[in-house]
Amino acid sequence: MVLAAQQTPWPGAPNLQRLTPLAASVAVFAGVVLGQIRIASLRMPLPLTLLLCLGALGALLSPAPWLAVPSLAEKAGWIIGTVALVRLFTPAVARRIATWALVALTLEQVGLAVWQVLSGHREVWGSLGTPNALARYVLMVWPVLALPAWSSRDSTTRCLATLLGLAMGGLLLGTGSRMAWAAFAAQVLSLAWRSHPRVVVAALAGAALMLVGAWDRLVFADDLQRVLAWRTALSLAWAYPLFGTGVGTFGSYYATFLPSDAAVPLLTPHNLALHLACEMGLLSLLLVAWLLIDGWRRLLQAQERANAWDAAFLRAARVVIVGLGVQSLVEY
Repeated sequence: MVLAAQQTPWPGAPNLQRLTPLAASVAVFAGVVLGQIRIASLRMPLPLTLLLCLGALGALLSPAPWLAVPSLAEKAGWIIGTVALVRLFTPAVARRIATWALVALTLEQVGLAVWQVLSGHREVWGSLGTPNALARYVLMVWPVLALPAWSSRDSTTRCLATLLGLAMGGLLLGTGSRMAWAAFAAQVLSLAWRSHPRVVVAALAGAALMLVGAWDRLVFADDLQRVLAWRTALSLAWAYPLFGTGVGTFGSYYATFLPSDAAVPLLTPHNLALHLACEMGLLSLLLVAWLLIDGWRRLLQAQERANAWDAAFLRAARVVIVGLGVQSLVEY
């Protein structure tokens, strides 16, 4: 839902993303006052807590604290607010609300994408501003909507989920996002890995066909600018290895490390690991790896104890991690 409000292609439309931390803060305060949220329930996983502490220290020691401190406060508000909002609902109620909201948002994206294709646009972006943002939305949402529905015994539910899955696949192809295609292939393979050998072969064949169909974009695309961004980001990270330049300051310092004849500066190196290394130091990469490994372990343990419906949601969460992990190597 936050992604759908992130950007909009229509001039003059309000940036609803800026209201999210404020709304989350109000929800946290109201939940504490009404007794629906206990302060102890806001406890986060240890690596995430350490990551926020590292970010706070880096923001205070940043060469541009006037940029880093407000940016960190906004991102911390997102994280803490999300934890608090989850505590307001039971898992069953939260899933029900999220599922219908995501179905509605996905149908909106499909309708806008069709309109953009009919209008002669080469790539589609729905209401998310850029094709990569729409591709990221699909990678996050399709497992959550499709996998639990496919585990249902109701044939109508499975049929509707299949139709919605095909529509989201069309959205992904329409974005033209090369790495999102590779990330989707990785998601499919992660699902098929421990399945019947024929399923694995079919998944590999589907991934191969997808990549062959996009061969000209995958191999012959001009990505020299992105390679330059990675090399420049490495130089920036090496210059500030302990605490980085501070959250939200990459764009301000990236230009100082660019060659004099390089193209215009970027706001991101199109690589999440490099972005974190530049803004929060090299230690942040270890904390993120710890967070992912710990979260993956918890999901597996919970899946072993869950019923079929809950297990499908937990499996979908791991599929989402796989997709976003692959895409984040060349996007942010």
